[in-house]
Amino acid sequence: MHSSGSTGSRARLLSPDLWLALVLAAVCLWLLSLPVFPSQDGPMHRYYVHVLDSLLQHRSTYAAYQVRHPFPPYASHYGALLVLFHVLPYEWAEKVFACVVVLALGWGLRRSAQEAGPAGRWWALLSAPVLLGWPLMMGFFNFVLGVGLLLLCTAFWQSMGRSGQKALPAFVATLLLLMVTHPIPLLLLIVLCGLDLGLSLLRRAAAAPQGWWRRHRVQAAALLLTVLAALFPAMAVDRSQTSSTVQLIRFHPEFLRTSLLLAGVSPYNSRSLHPSINGYRLCLYALFAGAMWVGGKAALRAWRARQVNFATTVFAATVLLALALPFLPNLVNGSDYFSTRLVFLLWPAAIVAAGAAEAPGPRARGLFVAAAIACCALTLLAAQLFLRPAALQVHAAEGLSLPAGQRGALLLGADLDDYERFHAQLAFNPLKWAAILPFVRQDSVALDTPWLDLKIVPIAAAPGSPELGSDISLTRSGRTGAALVPGHSLPGDREAQLVQASGFMILAATPPELAQGLHGQLSADEAAKYTCGAPQDWYLLCTSGGR
Repeated sequence: MHSSGSTGSRARLLSPDLWLALVLAAVCLWLLSLPVFPSQDGPMHRYYVHVLDSLLQHRSTYAAYQVRHPFPPYASHYGALLVLFHVLPYEWAEKVFACVVVLALGWGLRRSAQEAGPAGRWWALLSAPVLLGWPLMMGFFNFVLGVGLLLLCTAFWQSMGRSGQKALPAFVATLLLLMVTHPIPLLLLIVLCGLDLGLSLLRRAAAAPQGWWRRHRVQAAALLLTVLAALFPAMAVDRSQTSSTVQLIRFHPEFLRTSLLLAGVSPYNSRSLHPSINGYRLCLYALFAGAMWVGGKAALRAWRARQVNFATTVFAATVLLALALPFLPNLVNGSDYFSTRLVFLLWPAAIVAAGAAEAPGPRARGLFVAAAIACCALTLLAAQLFLRPAALQVHAAEGLSLPAGQRGALLLGADLDDYERFHAQLAFNPLKWAAILPFVRQDSVALDTPWLDLKIVPIAAAPGSPELGSDISLTRSGRTGAALVPGHSLPGDREAQLVQASGFMILAATPPELAQGLHGQLSADEAAKYTCGAPQDWYLLCTSGGR
């Protein structure tokens, strides 16, 4: 009796679900302890959600904007924040939503890996370094949430392969949410499901095609629904950019080098040699190498036995994606970081592929738990040392007092990105749009905000508000429009229009650039119209003397 009780207690102590719950809880509690969530694009998203909320409530504060019609298929992030903003302060709503994204990614990974095989829950334990990855810190909330929903869909897909239509309602419900979240995971779902059916047909149906159809007809229907769901995000595609995108498909050796240094996965500068960052990187390297080794052996064994399963499909897809990434473009449909974002997908895919391995024995289970604790600790240690200071800087910017009732412009220095990468050792720039947060707090209109011309943004410039339209040609050259001026003067008419409409300007820049003030960004005549205060840590507030 005593031996049986000890065995039961040890089994509960080594439960992978228990330890995964603790890992997810630790990441979320750390995240909630921050003053704000320090992502790069997050502050601008907050501003757009604030404007959207004002428009939906028919307030006249933001008459320069209008709701975009049709509404873009990236609605999950903005819709969730619109709801949360009515019950929580802005900074808490964003942190809570970031936790939802982390939980969706972690839970989706666990469900898909568990369905893939007996080792899945154990490999999912090691996902902590992926949860606070580069896409989340960049502020790509829809993309990371979409990856979590993609993983959940693949879990239900695998269940349909075994139990038929029982999992179909859950698959459809998750698919509908994915449809309004992000198109890249949705397209990858089509590829994965199609490849899975194709491989199973190749290995199993030669002798009994009718049996194959009976087994997979529900999955075939689910695949058809997924293809139809992709028609909705297709509306947001700028077809005029298709040819330029195709021309960018070629071998990119620099991308191959940076991806090997974990660019696209780690939120830290790839050249940093800080011990805590190296510890975090070690977890990522070991996780991917170990999962691919185990998953590869399981896939080969299944292929030889003519027992192709979804884990085999995922392993094959992971290898194909890794081979394709150096050739894919980074600029697609007006948005940067296409192929860089896809690098992130290799880690969840490797974990799912490893799920098909045999369940670990008692000693190996203890090693998995120890590795999970170590990976979580190293992830949070690096985050505490490098991400928390960034959150404090962003939070300080939110308290900046702006002139009441005036429109203003946010200018960015040319060296700000490089300064943050080497000074703060981050692979993203949390200060890039942080100075937009006072606009949210004081209901000011920010002129020429980024992405406003893209179909992915839920608001657009209202007729008669030409100062809100960004210059798409500057975006193509990497300089972007008037609210983002990396060390280059705007075209004369554009600069004059912006200066005429602005009652104040905020310059976010490096200390040497702040020392030059607006003279480093605008012409001498236009810069002379503003009086600037003392430079702060990374920004400068200038007000128009005639206003």
